[in-house]
Amino acid sequence: MSEIATYEKSFDLIIVGGGACGLAAAAEAGEKGVNAVVIEKRHSTGGNAMFADGMLAAGSHIQKKQLLDVPPDAILKFAMDYSHQSLNARLLRAFIDQTADNIRWLEEKGIRFHVDPYIPGQVYQTYHIPEGRMKEVMSTLKRELVELNVPTITDTEVTKILKRDDGHVEGVLCRDLEREFIVKAPNVLICTGGYSGNKEMLRKYFPFDSENLICWGLHHNGDGIRMATEAGAANEGLGILCLSGPHIPATVKARIDIPGEDPCFIQVSALGREPTGVWVNKHGKRYVAESIGLNGHEAPNAVIRQPDQTSFALFDSNTIQEMEEHGLIKGLNQDTRNKAIERSHLPGLAEQLKFQSEGMIYGEISDPDKCTGCGTCVMNCAAGAIKLDTIVASRNEMSACRYACPLHTDMRTYFHLLKQGKKQEAYEVLREYNPLPAVTGRVCPHYCEGDCARQHVDKSVNVRQLERFIADSCTNVAPAPVEENGKRVAVIGSGPSGIACAYFLRRKGYAVTVYERMPEAGGNLRYGIPAYRLPKDVLDSQLDYIRQMGIEIKTGVDVGEHQVLGKDLVFSDICRDYNAVFFAIGAQNSAKISIPGVENPKVIGGRDYLRDYTQYDVHGKVVVVGGGNVAIDAALTALRQGASSVQMVCLETGDEIPAWPEEIEQAKGEGVVLHEGWGPNAVLSDNGKLNGIEFIKCTRVYDENGAFKPEYDSTVTCSFEADAVIMAIGQAVEKESVPEVLKSYANGMIVTDALTLGTNIDKVFAGGDVIGGRGSVVKSMAEGKEAAISIDRFLRGESLTEGRDKPLCKVENPPKDNMPTLERNESEMRIESGEALCGNFSEVRGGLSGQQAANEVNRCMTCGSRSVFAYSDDCQLCRSCEENCPSKAITMKPLYKMERPLVKIADTWEEMAEYIGCDAETLKATVSEWNDFCDHGKDKLFVKREDYMRPLRKPPFYALQSRVAFLTTIGGIKVNEHFEVVDKNDEPIPGLYAGGIDTGGWEADTYNVVLSGSTMGFNISSGRLVVREVLKKAGK
Repeated sequence: MSEIATYEKSFDLIIVGGGACGLAAAAEAGEKGVNAVVIEKRHSTGGNAMFADGMLAAGSHIQKKQLLDVPPDAILKFAMDYSHQSLNARLLRAFIDQTADNIRWLEEKGIRFHVDPYIPGQVYQTYHIPEGRMKEVMSTLKRELVELNVPTITDTEVTKILKRDDGHVEGVLCRDLEREFIVKAPNVLICTGGYSGNKEMLRKYFPFDSENLICWGLHHNGDGIRMATEAGAANEGLGILCLSGPHIPATVKARIDIPGEDPCFIQVSALGREPTGVWVNKHGKRYVAESIGLNGHEAPNAVIRQPDQTSFALFDSNTIQEMEEHGLIKGLNQDTRNKAIERSHLPGLAEQLKFQSEGMIYGEISDPDKCTGCGTCVMNCAAGAIKLDTIVASRNEMSACRYACPLHTDMRTYFHLLKQGKKQEAYEVLREYNPLPAVTGRVCPHYCEGDCARQHVDKSVNVRQLERFIADSCTNVAPAPVEENGKRVAVIGSGPSGIACAYFLRRKGYAVTVYERMPEAGGNLRYGIPAYRLPKDVLDSQLDYIRQMGIEIKTGVDVGEHQVLGKDLVFSDICRDYNAVFFAIGAQNSAKISIPGVENPKVIGGRDYLRDYTQYDVHGKVVVVGGGNVAIDAALTALRQGASSVQMVCLETGDEIPAWPEEIEQAKGEGVVLHEGWGPNAVLSDNGKLNGIEFIKCTRVYDENGAFKPEYDSTVTCSFEADAVIMAIGQAVEKESVPEVLKSYANGMIVTDALTLGTNIDKVFAGGDVIGGRGSVVKSMAEGKEAAISIDRFLRGESLTEGRDKPLCKVENPPKDNMPTLERNESEMRIESGEALCGNFSEVRGGLSGQQAANEVNRCMTCGSRSVFAYSDDCQLCRSCEENCPSKAITMKPLYKMERPLVKIADTWEEMAEYIGCDAETLKATVSEWNDFCDHGKDKLFVKREDYMRPLRKPPFYALQSRVAFLTTIGGIKVNEHFEVVDKNDEPIPGLYAGGIDTGGWEADTYNVVLSGSTMGFNISSGRLVVREVLKKAGK
């Protein structure tokens, strides 16, 4: 064991299995403060609950509202009587008493229930059906785990329960695709979903031959029961199956196209238990009253006792025609998921049965040319058989958001991971592209959102806030170690461009040293953006990550032409000592304007003011000149410094104003008055005392070529009184800070190659505002990234230009048509005014909650991806993907032909007998007897309900071969009423718990079909109650 790695985190509770029990336990743990983790061996969580309809509850407020009397005591008594008193009554009591609270708990999460009082055979109305079925419950719990920061580890198999020498649980041994590792915790909950895929266990424990049974659930192999037994657990309740049927194997749903209507997806398999049919076994004899087919959990008990567990449902053409004209029988299993029941006619039914009689089997086929990658199929696949290929390596298409992002961040991939609850994996993908995600999550102008394909459906995805959510949620994730390559690079300037260059070089193994003149690192991020937009602790945390990567940041160091006072570095020395240099000192100065009176000391540059506003006496009436975000920041900072009023005056009008709309909204909300379409003309002073500033009307800002070339009407003027004027009209490079050896323009900006960012010195590259800049943090970072690519190529002796000017390709056919509209999720912005602002630099924009983030990321349409049937063995042929595909890219088509068709159409009973394999005279006698019963209106043999009696007279005749299906197994691990796993002496194994269908003692020798929803009800109850027991044991 000493050679096996240990997972980087330990937990209070390990939940083995991500089905209904596991997700309920995880959500309860997150709410109660228990540090839990879910480990799931499949690629997605949800388990068999994704196929379930509802759950049992007794005494719920919904039952009371519907005037249904379902007391928990009565349910307990009935269950005990039904089992002939063979169940663990204390365990049953704990389960049933919890069920009403389960409904309340889930309703608080947005789930809505109704109780179905009309299910055939039920004694008490216990069946609570949620909107969207249990699949929606599972999806809601998955989203909540994201919000509660409960991690889920998928594609990982737990192989052993680990115990200390004193017998107490201490963790589990796991195996993923790459390695074995240990996860530690003092408590382990086993809820792995039974053993439906373990043929050996089925043969051993199920009292009937199981070879011919159809497993319609996920093929769980009994891992949890095996591990518990190896850990010393006693067994209980093995051999119980949740049976259903009879069903026609191999085809679950068939598509029937009806002219002028949407296609109908009918469960042809369910016709095997259609109560108007006549059921015979392989000997050609009836064996039961077919009206039991109304309950798909009672009927299989009759079928399973027949030879080969096989049944044949017989119909004549009159009955098939009746279904075509009037639809299926309303009572068919009360299957409200079956859309065919809602149809008043099914004109293609006979044709579909003819197709089935030819032995064709459906399989899944996706049309990649139509697929837009929206992910609807993935979200609708209960079995998790479909995955989304977000990389699509064979194509060079970028999603629109990635195309627009200067860093070309792969949003669709990390959003898809976040949809699955894989927050850390999403963060790692984000980090591949973005050195400072918590920064850009706050101050990026989100070019991606402006190009988001979602805006053609409703509104763009809130990419910036999702980026912030992921970054803020993963502050404890450390950078991965890098392999050193032995080469050194110096970066001069620690602004966004310099930090980005250092980051991407370090990831390639370079030793990077960053030199910064100011006392603290960050450049314009620290000295140009106020804390109410970018809190200093957030910036510090991001820079700490940079340092943890091994990047050295030296502050208070001025790099120049000459050494001064022995502390500054000479540029030529840096060029000598490092293999390459990136020069990114930014544009530190405020741009100047030449108008009368501008030399007044109360006229302050915007950059200078934001660098350290405390150095300036700004009070009273303040006028800010400019229309960009710097002007907004200056105006709002002045209010926080105590200005009584702030006027903001800009050249631009309307959409031309460069500041972000939300920043303008905030400024107006806080009391800034915006005046559009005016240019500064003169500063008004009296004997050196500032009185105000005069403006002239701006008639045009840009010329017909889009160049900045303002024009004015000098006859139209206005003026504002001012105690201070802040000129936020641009920025300028400090020429003295640019070494003379670097070729530069007259304004001090360095001349570089537009593609490679190389300067006139081979080993020196430059980027960011010092070369003209691109106007935003993320664009400066993109230049740093491009410089890193150039430096890496330069130091490896490769071409700096090859392949880099290749045009990017954008997804041409993003999802749009038939996509549902979804409300955009926004975080709260705190807007205050007056005294509440004074000195208040706390962050004004909050982040998304976990629930908001989960909702918002599901709005992403993953444009350009492709759906892939990656786990075809799990496909249940439910055709939900085909039904719900907005672009009609998925169709189920015949894959192969069976040697023995499951449907037979014959003109004579002799021909039908040959198909069934029975004696023709016996079958004819059965049919004759049945027709006689129909003539007299009474089934004298098995007392079938008269309203379902249909004679068999008109050829052609139909026979549908059917078998019993089962969704899952029940039972295995013996537990007490606290869900503690017990040994053969009924003593608890310390720290080991079991829940859901892995446990025995709550179901008897057959599935309790008259208490509808008992399996899902038990799953939810047991998961939540285990967490409470863990807390109780911990004294909490």
